[in-house]
Amino acid sequence: MASGQTPAAVGGNECERRRRQNLLGLESPDGRLLELDEILTYEHLATVHPERPLAQQIKLLPLGEVTEKGRLPSHDFAWLDRGGLSVDAKRVRRADYGVVRGRIRPSINDAWDNHEFTKDVFLIDIGGRELRDKLRRELSLYNQRTLGRKVRRLFILWRGQIDEIDFV
Repeated sequence: MASGQTPAAVGGNECERRRRQNLLGLESPDGRLLELDEILTYEHLATVHPERPLAQQIKLLPLGEVTEKGRLPSHDFAWLDRGGLSVDAKRVRRADYGVVRGRIRPSINDAWDNHEFTKDVFLIDIGGRELRDKLRRELSLYNQRTLGRKVRRLFILWRGQIDEIDFV
């Protein structure tokens, strides 16, 4: 990385994002160009089953319509390998309970409070970090520790593998 450049500047320009999205074989139904964090998560997800194109594993879902209340919420993708499960993907920079909770909770609450839309299935990409037992335990208690709407299923993408969190 050149001096003074941010990671987004290196891989986040429009041409580079389009190239990387095309390499993944993912087309957004509404024709939009994915954001860099989305591309990074899908690139990581593609490493779980590298023998199969990612487009055979997931299908991107369109953004919600724009209304007088703003854009309606939507899910990020349908997970074809899991019966078409509608999933919201979130990428975090630290494998820390507070950081993960801080990505999930506002997404759930904003979707419900503003549009009565349920978001309850998440894929959290912690990148190349290890899914430590402490984080796994803390996440298994998420629904007990959090008032309000609950998470139905939570998957952690880490180091080329996916673990589902079993809630207590």
